[in-house]
Amino acid sequence: MMRLAVLGVLLALPQVAEARPRARVNSVSFGIGAFPIQISGLSDVHLSDGDRFPNAEGRLNLELGRHNTDGPGLLPAAKFGFTLGRGMVLGAFDLYAGATNGVTGAAALIGVDVRVKQRNFTIGVPLRIGAITAGADLGTATLLTGATGPVILEQGTINEGDALNASINGVMASAGVLGELWISKKLAIRGEASVQQGAFSGFTIRAGIDDPETTETDERVAIDGDDIAIKKPDGSLDQAGMTPAGGTFGVSGFVGVTLKF
Repeated sequence: MMRLAVLGVLLALPQVAEARPRARVNSVSFGIGAFPIQISGLSDVHLSDGDRFPNAEGRLNLELGRHNTDGPGLLPAAKFGFTLGRGMVLGAFDLYAGATNGVTGAAALIGVDVRVKQRNFTIGVPLRIGAITAGADLGTATLLTGATGPVILEQGTINEGDALNASINGVMASAGVLGELWISKKLAIRGEASVQQGAFSGFTIRAGIDDPETTETDERVAIDGDDIAIKKPDGSLDQAGMTPAGGTFGVSGFVGVTLKF
């Protein structure tokens, strides 16, 4: 399915490009629904600087295992999108964002809509490719009993009380069907469903707070999932060997409205 969506986008892009001189925002849409995010392979681990400071180890407990998802992993979400151009093939952009049970998810997708309109009803095929991310709030840094703070890593220093979160990122593609019932020239009731396929590939733990005024730099301490500082939760200095996986596999659905310009 991912190959089909990517191929469809690539074949349709030349038609969108031909209309570029007169391309402009054609419509915007808003919807609520759900899209699938699955996360597996997370486990409870410790974060430690014991390799650098064996006689004054700083060590934190990270409860990651509870953020694995069960079943289809449907995430309640809101969706915003817009289309560009005129005619049967429109350039399109979609943004999803949702959260449930401490897990957040978002996706940013580009592609095309292939549409046919009959009187006051439009049916279309949305084809998309893009990026997807999921995150989890891990609370605040709390030293284990007997540990010496702060946790001093090559990436930076984590102090007790620092905010902790984890994120996992990947790529995805989707193909589906949409329908719009136009109740006026400018307003339609919209429904859509898409089959999505994508895979996560990068896992990161972050500590601290990112200063919103410095958009070029993320001040948080970032630790990759395979970093030596992520330890087994048995008190040893053995690397955890955690291999997070998952992605977005399944059907998304949204209902909402479309506004035409």
